[in-house]
Amino acid sequence: MNQKLKSKSFLILLVVLAFLASQCFAADPKIKKKDFKLSKDFGTELLNLKIDDETMYVLPRPMIIFQLLSKSDLELGGIVEVNTETRYLSETTKALNLGARCADGISLMYGSPTKEQQRDLGVTLMKLTKSLELTRGLEKEINELQQTLKDNNQKEAEKKIDDIFASAEILFNQRKNKHLAVSVSLGGWIEALYISTSSLMKNYDADASKVLTQGNVIEVYIRSLDSMKDLVASQPVLKKIAAQLPKIKGLVTTDDEPITRETIAQLHQIAQELKKAVESN
Repeated sequence: MNQKLKSKSFLILLVVLAFLASQCFAADPKIKKKDFKLSKDFGTELLNLKIDDETMYVLPRPMIIFQLLSKSDLELGGIVEVNTETRYLSETTKALNLGARCADGISLMYGSPTKEQQRDLGVTLMKLTKSLELTRGLEKEINELQQTLKDNNQKEAEKKIDDIFASAEILFNQRKNKHLAVSVSLGGWIEALYISTSSLMKNYDADASKVLTQGNVIEVYIRSLDSMKDLVASQPVLKKIAAQLPKIKGLVTTDDEPITRETIAQLHQIAQELKKAVESN
């Protein structure tokens, strides 16, 4: 990649971060957009906000991560097959997998999904939302997704899946189910990390690796889980995720430097282990 392309890539990164900063906590009525100012390290302000019983809306979402990575030559489609399992025992695991399947679905739209894959995705998301009693609240989003998949409109399907991801968090927050809202976000973020590192291992791009430098965002996850210690202690999958987040944070916190190939491999191994935990009952 020549210097001109690198400069353009970095400019795109700054624009996306500015967008993310303007949208963080937009769904939380307690926090106004004007209270959030963009700095060089856009997550710093998040750490100064009190984490209480309200859900922390942690961005970037899988769709934003993949949109930014797609600006490079990275392959995002075809990395994962949609896991169609929906019979999870705990509400937490169901929520984690709803977030993960949204990430899978968005990734799938960057490839050439078959009709069968699109059908499986639509059915899986419908079953997971139903099992979490979100059908009534997400009926419009689910119906619109089914139609876009039927029309093979991949770009629009990507947006509809993102709508489901974000709306699920909002609904859980409204119901005061903080742990489920956080679980949807975490499930999507872990799956996005797995897909991103898989792609970077196949075709390493130094500039693209900077998309994963989300140390302050991870710190928000850490503090959010720390605010519900008793529940995390009773949920093996959340306990495992909480134990690995500080290590991930250490690996992705850089001084505006690319994440090395070796570190990408370490991140991938952790993401793979967490993915397996999320998808196990």
